[in-house]
Amino acid sequence: MTNTATVVDNGTVWVSLKEVREMLSLYGERITLKLVGEPGIGKSSLLPAKAEDNGDKWRKPGDYYADDKYNYLYIDCPNEEIGDRKMKIPVHSTKSLEDYISSEFRLSEGKPLYIMLDEFDKCPKALQVLFARMILERTIGSNPLPPGSVIFITTNNASDGLGDATKGHNINRVMVVHVRKSNNKEMAAYALSKNADPALVAWMAATKQAFNCSYLDGNQQNNPYIFKPNITTPFVSGRSAMACDFIIKQRHTTSPRITMAALTGTIGAAGARSLMACVDLNDKVPKTEEIIKAPTAIAIPDDALAQILMMIHGASDVETQDEVEAFMQFVERIPSSEVQSIFFHMMVTSANPAKVILVRNNSRLTKWRKDNYELI
Repeated sequence: MTNTATVVDNGTVWVSLKEVREMLSLYGERITLKLVGEPGIGKSSLLPAKAEDNGDKWRKPGDYYADDKYNYLYIDCPNEEIGDRKMKIPVHSTKSLEDYISSEFRLSEGKPLYIMLDEFDKCPKALQVLFARMILERTIGSNPLPPGSVIFITTNNASDGLGDATKGHNINRVMVVHVRKSNNKEMAAYALSKNADPALVAWMAATKQAFNCSYLDGNQQNNPYIFKPNITTPFVSGRSAMACDFIIKQRHTTSPRITMAALTGTIGAAGARSLMACVDLNDKVPKTEEIIKAPTAIAIPDDALAQILMMIHGASDVETQDEVEAFMQFVERIPSSEVQSIFFHMMVTSANPAKVILVRNNSRLTKWRKDNYELI
């Protein structure tokens, strides 16, 4: 997996979600980042991701933890009204108006805020004026935000046809960051870290086209999986693909027809057919425990997708050094080093620290990494 920024012909630099998290840490206190990208790529997930980066417990609107370093505030801009955040209230004793600020800012605590203005370019004009001061001056009305506060905004590409447009003078006040869609390997690693169904992880790893991006991967007009402006049918994105995890895990409680209808309504017909084929194959491949018992004897399927499924299951299932040693004997028999790399990649990117330790301490994996460094 690469985290290197991608530059396209018009000079736009596209960065990954991981790189955005780093940029927020580097620049967020001084400059407001405006994150631009197509729908469903994970922009809205960045606030809980940053809370995790900061070592805080906050994960969703409504959470509050007094010992967190920051207070977190998610603002859904298109559904806001001016009175939701600030109102002028008459003070009869002085015959003047004072700003009353929403309690969600928790200004009285003096703790720095981490504020996400989601879909900023779609919010009402009156709120854009209010938020413009917050973005530029770190104030809400006439009330300064606590020192160390971070604000970032998200929006879609103007060319996506979703009504996102920013005035030129406002662009000059922020750092515009173009966020690319996560590729199939990045999505597979993320899904594995979230304990997604192995069939979904394998489908992500094997179906590169479903995670292509029309901005970076050339002409995608005939790609049946992905988002296209002004087309309202379901499509594959990181968000919709992860939603399939719950559907797949429920497949044994209902009919294949209902499962197929649910997947189609979530990621579109092409994605559903492809994913369902992977799910069906997943139920037929040898299990990890069978491979560990006979790593040099068990048959290797001819189907590359079946091999990938076995790599995904292996990365998820192995727990001891002996199991890794046995499974690696099987991995070494796989004819494609690309397929082999999936097992290694899933192990080293695992959210489970014990898996990473297994990788570091296993001689076969160490040798494989040296022999196949160009794939890492």
